[in-house]
Amino acid sequence: MNRRFYYLLCLFISFNLSADIIRLTDGSRVFGTIKKVYKDQVTIETKFAGIIVIPLVHVDSYDTHEIKNIEYNDNDTTLGHISYTIEESEIIPSKDELLKQESVFIHSDLDSIKTQEVLSLWEVGENHPSYLRPVSPWEYKLYLNLAKQTGNSDKEHYRGGGSVGWEKDGVKLLNYGAFVIGENNKVNNEEEYVLGSDYEHPKALNDPSSLYIRSRWEKDRFEDIQNRYDLAGGFGYYILDDDRHTLRSRLGLAMRHEDYQKEDEKTNTGHGLEMELDFKRKSKFWGSLYSKVRYNPSIEDFDRFIINQESGYEIPFTMDDTLKLSLNMGMDQEYVSHPNDSRSKDDTRYFLRLGFTF
Repeated sequence: MNRRFYYLLCLFISFNLSADIIRLTDGSRVFGTIKKVYKDQVTIETKFAGIIVIPLVHVDSYDTHEIKNIEYNDNDTTLGHISYTIEESEIIPSKDELLKQESVFIHSDLDSIKTQEVLSLWEVGENHPSYLRPVSPWEYKLYLNLAKQTGNSDKEHYRGGGSVGWEKDGVKLLNYGAFVIGENNKVNNEEEYVLGSDYEHPKALNDPSSLYIRSRWEKDRFEDIQNRYDLAGGFGYYILDDDRHTLRSRLGLAMRHEDYQKEDEKTNTGHGLEMELDFKRKSKFWGSLYSKVRYNPSIEDFDRFIINQESGYEIPFTMDDTLKLSLNMGMDQEYVSHPNDSRSKDDTRYFLRLGFTF
């Protein structure tokens, strides 16, 4: 029993001797690895509680066991150890680290530095605490679907696509493409290709109102669509736009032109209005819920209209700072008031989508 206690005591003492230490104003001590000192806060990683952030006003003193980057006085920097107190701090430069630098090493460089102002401290090999990783305005997405369709037919099919998005100062550009290929008893019964673009420009920086224009091309072998072109534009307004909620409305004019594969069928061009609501809510715990509804009535006859809607839930899995994996489940639906030939008015798809964002 005594031997075990002695072993644990030696282990505890050796850990504390090899750790950074923070002494608080109430007399307590915190052992661990000081990760950074910045903006009047000390961040330390402990064995028992992980990362702890302590306001500097509660710190009486601290000492580092490991070599740190230290910034003091008028943005002077050095590598070494530090013994900090409220009244005065002592910095002891590291000879081994100074020798690695390209500058000429002078023995006087090892003289301890007395200072009353420690601006910041951070670990060797890390960026300065004020460093912000550049945010690229570009975002790339790829996805694959496992889907089941009801309405016009019941079948399983493959669906995939991708998009390239650009956003800066509220200006947004999205280019996308998608494909659907379906088989039934090894017979191809669905083949669809889509390309599109959506551009949005706010009237002013941080202004909730904007102008938009979008275009879409579609080819569908089994709907007899050789080319279907959609072009729309108008006004947008963000009713909600905060960290957790986004609700955007749009009102504009739209045009649709269709060419058919059968030569004896005439082309069709229609003009209409466009009304759209796009909602997204980030969960307080995990993932986000979204829903988008677009209503396009014909100007000539309001009884003729098309409704498109997509709703789902996205669960993100962060792999690293540049690659994100997400699981998306939901449904998309197209309702046509006056469909061609014997096609159903309602065309609904349920999907389970695996996506990559980078």
